[in-house]
Amino acid sequence: RDFHSVLLRASSGPFRFDLRDQNLVVRHNATVVTLVCPGARFAPNDHWWYGVHYPLELERGQEDAEDYFVPGSFEIDLPATSVQEVTLTVALGEEPATPLSAPHARAAHLKPIADHLAKPPPPAPDSRAPRATSTASPAPDAALARALALASDDFIVGRTLHGQRLATIIAGYPWFADWGRDTFIALPGLLLETGRLDEARAVLRAFAGAIHHGLVPNRFDDYDQQYAHYNTVDASLWFIRAAIAYLHASGDEESWRHWLAQACVHIVESYQAGTGDPQEAQGIELPAAQEPAAQPTKLIRMTEDGLITAGTPQTQLTWMDAAVGAPGSPGRVVFTPRPGKAVEINALWYSALLELAQVLEKAAPPQELPAPANQLAQRYRRLAAKVKRAFVATFWSKQHSHLIDHIYVDELGQEHRDASLRPNQIFAVALPHSPLTQAQQRQVVQAVRQKLLTPAGLRTLSPDDPHYHGRYTGSPYQRDEAYHQGTVWPWLIGPYVEAVLRVGQFSPKARAEAAEAIQPLLDRLVNSPATPAPGQPPSPVPPPSTTTDRPTLPPVGAVGQLHEIHEGDPPHRPVGCIAQAWSVAEVLRAWRLIHRPA
Repeated sequence: RDFHSVLLRASSGPFRFDLRDQNLVVRHNATVVTLVCPGARFAPNDHWWYGVHYPLELERGQEDAEDYFVPGSFEIDLPATSVQEVTLTVALGEEPATPLSAPHARAAHLKPIADHLAKPPPPAPDSRAPRATSTASPAPDAALARALALASDDFIVGRTLHGQRLATIIAGYPWFADWGRDTFIALPGLLLETGRLDEARAVLRAFAGAIHHGLVPNRFDDYDQQYAHYNTVDASLWFIRAAIAYLHASGDEESWRHWLAQACVHIVESYQAGTGDPQEAQGIELPAAQEPAAQPTKLIRMTEDGLITAGTPQTQLTWMDAAVGAPGSPGRVVFTPRPGKAVEINALWYSALLELAQVLEKAAPPQELPAPANQLAQRYRRLAAKVKRAFVATFWSKQHSHLIDHIYVDELGQEHRDASLRPNQIFAVALPHSPLTQAQQRQVVQAVRQKLLTPAGLRTLSPDDPHYHGRYTGSPYQRDEAYHQGTVWPWLIGPYVEAVLRVGQFSPKARAEAAEAIQPLLDRLVNSPATPAPGQPPSPVPPPSTTTDRPTLPPVGAVGQLHEIHEGDPPHRPVGCIAQAWSVAEVLRAWRLIHRPA
């Protein structure tokens, strides 16, 4: 059934089933299910099971009873030592899906990915990376490489755009599609670190073709592939970060010259001019090509000091985007609107300007830019210097010894400074270019380490804050209220690890601290319950470590995967999506960073 729809009822419409070459084909609405059991006899006996109860849905304040349709049964006689393969496929439309190939085909597909991950990563082309050699880190673990290869592969799927078959990244299972922000945060880990460069180019191509007024789609529409939603300020900045990382990893200057540079420059120029129409944010037909950025209403714009301001109290344009209908009223509550100047947006903006300037100076000159590449590079460097001064003046808090989260001016002209201790400030240290001094960077890492770091990732709010929510449970409204108010996100461990490594100059001590931070999540990937051999009882889950003081996490909800979120309070129960792309991607990327030579 559709992941947005209500649960199935016996009254929800007829189920039709028939045998096709001994394959059972069941149709309901726009879904076709095929069940194949070679050598078996199918005995029709259609009936219903009524009111199957879902305790977890009850806990989540959602519909918690469903009816099951049973078309009949397969019957087969097997010797005690035989193994019978049963295949289930589900497809949208009228035609059944072709069963997947044999398991060995997936193994053959995954082997080069695992082999690539088992090799030490190459040095990064990064201006902030230390130039002196340091103690060599141990070689990557082969078992962990296989687990990461398998986990990362689950999210890479195809997408057809304007008749062209490309690739994209599913944000999470079971209820997310491909989101622009998630895609470009996850792309370096899922595709670049795994050596899947052709697919990385295809993903960049898919979203580059959908850029509208300098905005990368927040997400494609769930029901119409020709529509997209543009309510995001950071997806475009993450696109630039991923595009340049792809260029460094692949050396693909042809793509850079012909379309990738144009997309990046178009984003920067659009942000300077102002972009984001509220009427278009919630879904418009995909543009056939990039368009000028002139618009009457600008949700996203550069202010006189060079910083980016975005959004209103009624919109959610950053990654902290929880919004829900207010109980008992037709209104809409945005729990973390973060309007105005947000700290991570401007950290991304500053780093993007300098990264883009560097590439425009060094790579092959792109075609069809608004000005020669060297002139654009000089302009972006001058703007970055202005942004750096404004960033420190705007966001650094001497009182708190860390960065404030965001600042905005209300309709009465009054300025509001939100000094909540949130993880968004870690990007000002983790990105390739930081506007902060070394001392300020160390203070940011210390503040995040003391209040936000957990074995499952970073909390979204300090437990000392009066708005902190340590549990993620209850109705959709209650869960959305907690979503970014203390709930732990594993993907944030990636920028935290990178910040620790940068502040520590990639020293052995910094590598050891970073490795300790991600170890509980790596343990979870490798030590998921194993599938027993036929005829054997399930083996107990091995403990994550023989060291008694190493942090551990509660039982996993999906074998070999990482959750979207965990509760802020110990023991940090896993909740939300049972498999999340950027959780896996950032743990994988952080693991590779730790092993990357200086």
